[in-house]
Amino acid sequence: TNSDVGIALLGELALLRGEFRTAAYRLREALVTLHAERRYALATTLSRSMSEALFECGDILEAESMITAALERAKARQESFDLPELLRTRAQIGIASGRLDPRAAESVLRQSVELANSQGALAWELRSGMALGLLLASEERTEEARAIVAEVYGRFTEGHETRDLQIARQLIEGWRPAARAKDASA
Repeated sequence: TNSDVGIALLGELALLRGEFRTAAYRLREALVTLHAERRYALATTLSRSMSEALFECGDILEAESMITAALERAKARQESFDLPELLRTRAQIGIASGRLDPRAAESVLRQSVELANSQGALAWELRSGMALGLLLASEERTEEARAIVAEVYGRFTEGHETRDLQIARQLIEGWRPAARAKDASA
């Protein structure tokens, strides 16, 4: 119903604003109805958002359970347009929970980047590329991290004031060899 969609949108908005408890509450409320009505495509998308909200609240085990179930549903139906986002979220939560080692997480993130690229979903490719870059940088692979994020960032022609592009630019600048050498000598 329209009220369920409205509740879901309020949850998504709260997530974007960083109001994670409110987001989790609203999204959970919408998901109960969507599952009861068997509206699984929207439920999968909202489950990803819900898992992100739960993760940000520190509810890592519930977040992991939710994203794993959403990913399994999406793969079973072979119809989830947002699979790159599901994979990115799964990798990030898996790293935090310790259930994915860095090599497995890297594989999931590379799959997410490739899938987003094949879909022409440049914003999702950037988000997955940044997550991959952060993982690589944590393993002292900053040149590779910078190259991945810079390549995707360079394909944007507008929207440079958005949060994701600002973060990407900061990562690229922070991973420049001159910036790292300066930090090491300080």
